[in-house]
Amino acid sequence: MSDKFPPRSLASLLGTARTIDFSKLPSSDPRYRNLKAYTLHFAEHQGGKALLETAKKLFADHDPYAALAAVSKA
Repeated sequence: MSDKFPPRSLASLLGTARTIDFSKLPSSDPRYRNLKAYTLHFAEHQGGKALLETAKKLFADHDPYAALAAVSKA
């Protein structure tokens, strides 16, 4: 998978036939963990340390959609 693959696209691939609300999943859920790991990887490689720290803070606040929005702008 390329570093250019946007995290929001990954979120749609991790879903099933029904919509998943990542903000309601527990952080221990494998789908949430995969989304978080890839989003942080993307943030680090496309936006640098500052964007990585922003994304980490948003995930720590359990706000995956804000993290996706911030990282998708990179």
